[in-house]
Amino acid sequence: MVGADVQEGSAVGPRTAAGPERALAGTERAELEALRQALASAPDAFVSIDDDGVLTDWNQAAADLLGRERTEVLGLPMTEVVVPPELREAHRAGLERYRTTGERTVSGRPVEVEALHRDGTRVPVEITIWPTWVAGERRFHAFLRDLRPRRTAEQALARREELARTTFDASPSGIAVLEADGTIVQVNPALVALLGRGSGGLLGLTTADLVHPDDLEACRAAGSQADAAPGHAVAVEHRLRRADAGHVLVRSHVTTVLTPAGAQRRVVQMEDITDRRAEQERTRRRSRVLLTTVRVQQAVAAAGTDRAAVLQAVADGAVSAFEAADGAVVELLEGTQLRYAATAGALAAHAGLRLPAAGSLSGTAIEEGVSLLCGDTATDPRVDPRTCERTGVRSACTAPLVSGHRTVGVLKVSSSRAGAFTAEDAQLLQLLAGSLAAGLRHADDATRNATLLAECTAALEALEMSEQRFRMMFDGSPLGMVLTSLDAADAGDFLQANTAMSEITGYSLHRLSGMGLRDLQHPWDAADSSELTARLVAGELDTATTETRFVHADGRTLWVRLRSAVVRDEHDAPLYLVAQVEDVTQRLAEQAQLAERNRELEEANQLKLDLIGMLGHEIANPLASIQGYSELAAQCWDQLEEADRRRSVEAVHRGAQRLDTILREVLAMVSVDAGQLSATPERVLVRAVADAALASVPGAAPAVHCPPDLAASVQPGHLEQVLVNLLSNAAKYGGGATAVRAEAAGDRVLVRVEDAGPGVPEEFRGRLFERLARADATAGTVRGTGLGLYIVRELLLANGGDVRHAPRPGGGSVFTVELPAAGRG
Repeated sequence: MVGADVQEGSAVGPRTAAGPERALAGTERAELEALRQALASAPDAFVSIDDDGVLTDWNQAAADLLGRERTEVLGLPMTEVVVPPELREAHRAGLERYRTTGERTVSGRPVEVEALHRDGTRVPVEITIWPTWVAGERRFHAFLRDLRPRRTAEQALARREELARTTFDASPSGIAVLEADGTIVQVNPALVALLGRGSGGLLGLTTADLVHPDDLEACRAAGSQADAAPGHAVAVEHRLRRADAGHVLVRSHVTTVLTPAGAQRRVVQMEDITDRRAEQERTRRRSRVLLTTVRVQQAVAAAGTDRAAVLQAVADGAVSAFEAADGAVVELLEGTQLRYAATAGALAAHAGLRLPAAGSLSGTAIEEGVSLLCGDTATDPRVDPRTCERTGVRSACTAPLVSGHRTVGVLKVSSSRAGAFTAEDAQLLQLLAGSLAAGLRHADDATRNATLLAECTAALEALEMSEQRFRMMFDGSPLGMVLTSLDAADAGDFLQANTAMSEITGYSLHRLSGMGLRDLQHPWDAADSSELTARLVAGELDTATTETRFVHADGRTLWVRLRSAVVRDEHDAPLYLVAQVEDVTQRLAEQAQLAERNRELEEANQLKLDLIGMLGHEIANPLASIQGYSELAAQCWDQLEEADRRRSVEAVHRGAQRLDTILREVLAMVSVDAGQLSATPERVLVRAVADAALASVPGAAPAVHCPPDLAASVQPGHLEQVLVNLLSNAAKYGGGATAVRAEAAGDRVLVRVEDAGPGVPEEFRGRLFERLARADATAGTVRGTGLGLYIVRELLLANGGDVRHAPRPGGGSVFTVELPAAGRG
């Protein structure tokens, strides 16, 4: 490009095509100049040195890269400007070797080195050097490319790759990377540990090699969904085969990603949920047993003293409580034998069967007092295999029945298959056995109580009539009644409650049995009632009446009147507490409503009195003026001068206007109080309304500062009425308005009415916008209803605006009206 005179040469001299060098032609000089200009503006640094190593060229990119301007470095040795001190000797030696021998080491190929910046720092660069002969002189040229951006990017990439590797390897979840055909190409340590295989044993396997056959179709479907939406995870639960031939349940999230080459790969993150699912299953089984236990307890309570019904309820409940059970039996110890007292399920046909306690699993459970588990009756030496074969029992779980301090039998569940029950089943069965033991104790206690009752019948005959009368009064009372124990063992528990008490509290009579006032009272009232009960028991009070709160069974709060008294024996010792409960919730609510209504009536009456007083004061003056001047005109019209006639008519007109103003303000107040004030805002030009308001207020001539196109959203007439009231107030109390200023403030319009009067007394400012409010200082000297500012605020509120007052600097007041701004029409 630069002509024959610019050629790469050897160490000993230039190569010439045709003898002695010739001078550059004009065209060649132009091409050379274009080349120099291109190099000067190149984005990479460009430098040139002569045969002695002195800098002869230095473009702007070199100046930007190394911090030295062209004018500073031209004519200086390159070793002092660019080469770091420790490399300068090697640079000189290489240059000299090339000049002498022509041997190249770095010339003609890119080499990464460090260049010296003006501030002494090292700049990593990629340098490409080549020699040339120009006009018989050898030059060395070099391009220097700044490597800092590339190295920064390489370091960031390395960090990201290291972070990805660290995250991949350290993840607690198993992760596998699969080809599009499902072949595993990468796994992390967590997956290796999860499957019990070496990483080498997993690479190359496919989804079909690891996924349980029954789950393979679901996994393939999840992969297809992930392929259809790259970058979005698809979840699927499935089983994986472990190296030990077992299975692990996992929840996988499958995400399809694209490699830089555009190929699809699947990243599968697997979380071991085996223990979670097992725990959920255990929880479900426990819940099932607990729910059945509650139902059995209810059935036992319903059976009451019927011992056989109690036993059968527990046997039936045991079969339904354990999914693995197909039979259940209650075995009672009678001498040395165990009798099948109640049976259910597969064992129902063996009701009444008697077996020796010795040599049986049930006998061992009774002897040791613990629940026992038999996984297989065919191999367990603790069972009688012939009896088990006869009854069809292959596995069983047995829990002892304890009554008082004595074991009276066992509750057993059975299955026709081996290994049906777990150690946890044995624990849950013991819980169910407790329900049966409690039912047996209740039935036995009922039997003993019946015996004692029969023995005491004769002694109680004298009290029977009194008891019947008390029972009739107690049960038939329209008020709730309870007897509360004062015995140390069950102090505070209800011994007895009547039907009315059940209806008041929402709890059944059975549920109330064993409850106490502590269970019914609102927590905030419990302490006061406890103190009152203590005073009654101590004899400080004979009776006590209080109003307190109960919490109804449905959760709502109700108020009751509680009248309490202590029943004592012949030695004045407290026996129990009798309480009468009356629901006063509705009565208290009605009292509160009545009080609120009375308050409203009192306010209305006061308003009426205030209104009458105001009207009597405000109407009297204009009415007297109208009457006086109208009588004068009627009687002496012909004798009056024209000026007197005009004054009379104007006086009547002013009085009528005053009465009209009072009437409109009172009607506006009534509309506000009745909730009938409403507004339909429209676009209104503020300047036009201000001019109309000024025309309606005699003598009002304030300066008006308002853009002609400023518009507010307000019902026509409301803004004029507001401004008329404010201008009239300024005339009455402030010597007249001095300025009306309007401006836009965002999406609001602000209109300020200013006066230079004495201002609003500080103690009155808080009541300034209240109904019928007037300052004491001016109430006797300035006419007014006290309704103007109240109506102003209500009108503005109806239009989505408001009004506020502020003292004017230097004296006077500023009333600011705020309304929504309207768009341009």
